[in-house]
Amino acid sequence: MSPVRAATRPTPSARANRTREPDVSRFHAATFMIMVCGSTLALLLVAGGLVMLDPQAMRAATGGSASAAPDEDEPESADSSADLAVSAEHLGDLRVGIEVRVTMNEQQRPLQRATVEATLDMVQMPGSHTLGPLELSADDGEPGLYTTTTTVPMLGEYEIQVHMNEPVNAEASYRLAVDVLESDG
Repeated sequence: MSPVRAATRPTPSARANRTREPDVSRFHAATFMIMVCGSTLALLLVAGGLVMLDPQAMRAATGGSASAAPDEDEPESADSSADLAVSAEHLGDLRVGIEVRVTMNEQQRPLQRATVEATLDMVQMPGSHTLGPLELSADDGEPGLYTTTTTVPMLGEYEIQVHMNEPVNAEASYRLAVDVLESDG
């Protein structure tokens, strides 16, 4: 009789090594790449949508030939456009006088009963010394002339932004240096 060999069975730890489990790290890497690609696509779609909402950006993106309908805020013809001629003067003691002449149409007729506001901001320190909006009042003696006087906080160069909201929208800007004035004596 021949000797009987006992069958050897693999140990549980050896069996676990032989069975192949899915590679979890590849699954996580693929999931991460899908999330990155999806987020990038969503960001591009949002940015594109925002550009399409801003008509000026759309005109710039298309070379100024956008065939979109005109904005309600923009004048539809030259007959409803307004001109704002801004002038300002340093009056002394940090006081600034602002004058705005508002004219309409090709005939440049003075515009009365307009709502005109000005905002001043120091060029050297943007946002630090902002004044306004300041309401400009109509000059009773001269139609189309709107004026105001204000005091700036310190010497320097100021950007004056003028906005007219009624009866039509218009904007203009002016730079004024507020320096030490020489005495007359």
